[in-house]
Amino acid sequence: MTDARSVSRPPTPPAGRAVVLVVSLLVVGVAAGAVTLWWTGGWGVSGDAAAGARANAVWTGLVAAVAAGGLVGLLLFWRAQRTAVADLDHRERDLALRREAAADTQAHRRRMAAVAQAEAVEQRITAAVDQLGADRDPVRLGGLHTLERIAAADPGRRQAVVDVLCACLRAPYDTGEIAVRLAVQRVLTRHLRPGDDPATPAPDFWPDLDLDLTGAHLVDLDLTGCRLRAVTLDQAVFEGRTSFRRTRFGGRARFRGARFRDGLAARGARFHGGADFRDVRFDAPDDWADAGFRAADFHGDTTFARAAFAAEAQFRDARFHADVSYGRVAFDAGAGFAGAEFQGSAWFGNAVVTGSADLAGARFRRHARFCDTVFDGPADFTGAHFDGFADFEAVDFRASAAFAEAEFTADPPAEVAPFLTAD
Repeated sequence: MTDARSVSRPPTPPAGRAVVLVVSLLVVGVAAGAVTLWWTGGWGVSGDAAAGARANAVWTGLVAAVAAGGLVGLLLFWRAQRTAVADLDHRERDLALRREAAADTQAHRRRMAAVAQAEAVEQRITAAVDQLGADRDPVRLGGLHTLERIAAADPGRRQAVVDVLCACLRAPYDTGEIAVRLAVQRVLTRHLRPGDDPATPAPDFWPDLDLDLTGAHLVDLDLTGCRLRAVTLDQAVFEGRTSFRRTRFGGRARFRGARFRDGLAARGARFHGGADFRDVRFDAPDDWADAGFRAADFHGDTTFARAAFAAEAQFRDARFHADVSYGRVAFDAGAGFAGAEFQGSAWFGNAVVTGSADLAGARFRRHARFCDTVFDGPADFTGAHFDGFADFEAVDFRASAAFAEAEFTADPPAEVAPFLTAD
């Protein structure tokens, strides 16, 4: 940092004394020249001719002196201008150095203030985290609201605050702390909803956040209309009514080994990255038998491999823009894929459908593989479209199968031909 006090001005040359000296020398030179010319001007003549010659000599000397004086004046004027310009340049450099020094000082003060503010915020976060670990609910809720205020005021710390809240939900489940757990969930869901107008998100919306809820126990989790980035919910337990209606997952969504004890409503959900539901169990109570992804959009590779649906698996009007796998899935209460569209490959190998399988109007734009699939109840492929390769090798239709108006771009599989004839 430049110190303004270290800037000094160079001494100014004694221009006044130089001018006096030059003028004095000029006067003396003019006088001496005039006398010399007057004296020498009359040599060799006399009388009136000598006087005229001397006058002409003096006049010539005066003219020469005036010319010399003019030149000296111009020289002095040029020197004065040069000195003035140099002095102005010096003053401008001096001013620039002082401004730079002031700017450096101000920047240093701002950096120190930012460091002090950051330390103060860190201390507040630490204190709030300590409150979350307290024994009494009012103290824990106070810490929760402090963290929420910090994240609302500082977008750069939102992910860190969300990570802390996720850690609270990953803690071992204790029914005595249900009030705090539900409050943490409400804080998260409140700030993950952008509102109904995509062009103007809600003021309290926190965009571009990741959730790591691995192994968390979540109660009545309602992510309706929420927008997230990446989520990890491996081995998570969902208790109560869980909703992903119109939820947008911007990145990968992992639910490996998770369990939905009381049903899932994911109608209109959007998965823009890969969706991983391997080994997930979808249970549901008798009054809400809907483990449903109706009209959901899956843009990345999706897998439900080895999943188990205790209630009817609802995928009506769903859109799969990439490959999807239902390998070895147990559909214990039937499966609904009517109107679904598979733009990538669809794999149902070794799946078991107990109950009815409704694939009426489904469209398979690439490979459709049902090899070793067991349809324990009626299977309805009425109006289905198979634009690519269809594989029904070793399929087991234990009840009826309907393929009326089904269309195959290639030759229908031999396993399906008897049902086409029957139709």
